[in-house]
Amino acid sequence: MKAITNGAIVSLLVLAVVLRAWDFAALWPDDYRGWGAAFYSNVARNHITFGFAETKGAMVPTLNPRNPSEFDFYVDHPPMLGWLLAGSFTVFGYSDWSARLVPLLFSLAVLPVLYAVVRKHYNTGIAVGFLALMAVLPMAVQYGTFVDVQGPIVFFFCMLMLLAYQRFTERPAWSNIGGLLGAFLLGALTDWPAYYLVAILFVHYLLSVRQKDLRILLLPAAAVLAGLAFILYQNYVLSGRLSLNVHYMLNAFLFRAGTEMETSIGQASGHLTTGGWFNTVVFKFWPKLFTIPCLVMAGLWLLAVMAKAAARRFSGADQLFLIFLVFGGIHIAIFRQGAAVHEFWSYYLLPAVALGAALAIASIARLIRKKSHAAVVVFLVIVVCAFGTVCLAKNAILRKNTATQYSKMGVILTSLTTPGYLILTDLEAHFGMDFYVRNPMQFAIVCPANFQLMSQHKDVRYFFFSTLFNDYKSQVFHVLNDEGIQRLDFGNAYLVDMTWFDYSRCKPSLEPPTVLKAEVQGDKFHMEWSHPHPENVAKYRIYTRPATKSFFVNYTDVDGTELTANIPPMASGVMAVVAIGRNGKESGFTREIPVRRD
Repeated sequence: MKAITNGAIVSLLVLAVVLRAWDFAALWPDDYRGWGAAFYSNVARNHITFGFAETKGAMVPTLNPRNPSEFDFYVDHPPMLGWLLAGSFTVFGYSDWSARLVPLLFSLAVLPVLYAVVRKHYNTGIAVGFLALMAVLPMAVQYGTFVDVQGPIVFFFCMLMLLAYQRFTERPAWSNIGGLLGAFLLGALTDWPAYYLVAILFVHYLLSVRQKDLRILLLPAAAVLAGLAFILYQNYVLSGRLSLNVHYMLNAFLFRAGTEMETSIGQASGHLTTGGWFNTVVFKFWPKLFTIPCLVMAGLWLLAVMAKAAARRFSGADQLFLIFLVFGGIHIAIFRQGAAVHEFWSYYLLPAVALGAALAIASIARLIRKKSHAAVVVFLVIVVCAFGTVCLAKNAILRKNTATQYSKMGVILTSLTTPGYLILTDLEAHFGMDFYVRNPMQFAIVCPANFQLMSQHKDVRYFFFSTLFNDYKSQVFHVLNDEGIQRLDFGNAYLVDMTWFDYSRCKPSLEPPTVLKAEVQGDKFHMEWSHPHPENVAKYRIYTRPATKSFFVNYTDVDGTELTANIPPMASGVMAVVAIGRNGKESGFTREIPVRRD
């Protein structure tokens, strides 16, 4: 039996590796997973380039600083992630996969730790079922290689704290309290969840352990001292002086816990409403990342635990479930703003959802077994197939909908330039693109005079535009051509794989247009298209994406059957043609348009 259990555990660990490493070497996506990963990777790059003495060991996300005087410090979080990434880059080189390697290792290492935590209270079957869900749930898989202060790294240290806490309550030895304090300090160097796990465990100890050991007081004492030390460090980094000024820390906390919120997630008078928060976090994020079947099962188990508590039949095993639940819930309850903007802030609910679902399934199986052992087998087979299918399908869908345009742009820029020379652009800074560009870039140059000023720098050789405005470009062309600076004409490469608009969610009122021709003629981009039912078309619209802002140009032809568009070649390409029906509805498509140069 032990061999079977070990085989199941090893198989689940292998499955976890395969699922998490599926896109291990893919380009950074354009959403916060890629932007954040490139952001923290740049922190590590500055550590390596300037040394920890110059960066003060703190996060310096500044893009391409020429010297420490240009550093812009980011001290909203402790510095551990930047140190780990710098270590990985030093050993394996600067790449997306070597950055992903860090969270991947922690997301895998936490699985046996969690198994040991659960196994202390439940039988092997429940522990293995819990481990299976932790291996395949979309939240665990999609963010298993997530390069961020939130997620697998601090989660590992927190679960290590929980395991050390269990051992201390069983045998209050100095070795166990030392392990607990060590895990906390590593977690505290990574991010804030380690601090409030201390509060949860301390309260649990006071309420549930009969014979108290005063050495447990070392845990909250360590949390207080670590917090004060970080505030001193934070002020030293920002001002060069040791101080307990909490102004910066308080502002950062109030922002993430505050109510100011974008309109996209539900607002009332510019503030995040409770309804808007639930609609986004509970009804949008959770079903996608925890799956509805797991949420239903975990919810049933929560009701069962509440019923047991009301009947005063609460056990130590039930306490573990509640520790998981409070740990994950307190994070998104305190930081409402962050939880409503970033779906991964619910990551710490993973063990509560997985354990609750595993226990609910086990309870249903026990009820069925009283009537038929064969029925139990059938039930478990159905559960494994259903849950496995749902989780794998969710993971596949989430990966399929990942765009990487900024990263591809960076790869193209690297292929077009010689290393060591500065690139000028009006494009707003984007960490995902800069990650792949081996040349330093000067972003956000907003006027021809600034272009001219920057062109005096001896290392400047290249420039490119994201704008469509011809009058602005002509001024800059004149300035930089006089300086002998080379304009980067992306040509074919610029128009390939640069799909910025997704019309897959549209409900077409008529068939989409058909592109007849797309080519570069001299200094113009020429395109022609037609529509199968021109009598239903009021006008056509061309959507383009110049990299930072969306522009569209309206064209209405005479007979409504065909149109020719002239778009300057420095645009990011023509991404979509949309027919506007006479009822005002759109039908369109997104496609890569093959471009031929004369």
